[in-house]
Amino acid sequence: MGFLISRPTMPMLSRAQPLLPSGPGWLYEPKYDGFRALVYRDRERIEIDSRNGKVLTSYFADLAPALRAALPSQCVLDGEIVACGSDGLDFEGLSARLSPGDPAKQTVTA
Repeated sequence: MGFLISRPTMPMLSRAQPLLPSGPGWLYEPKYDGFRALVYRDRERIEIDSRNGKVLTSYFADLAPALRAALPSQCVLDGEIVACGSDGLDFEGLSARLSPGDPAKQTVTA
């Protein structure tokens, strides 16, 4: 069975603005140093794509159990994958996930 929303889905990207909007209804969140990712869940099937449509599923297969536990059975989640190190966020460690090597040495959270 295919996903209800076709892959890849290109997310809306941010644009630089001279001033932040203000007033009722505006919310802000921090930008973490990670990878923007779209997670597609269709029952037990989990697929992860980059914001540019590159398939990341195999690089972050260890996230699948947590995603299944946290997400509705059919959905698309637009979020950020970050790696946590002893000194906070670890972009180098996260980037290492996309390189050959031992992915078991990396800790990644969604």
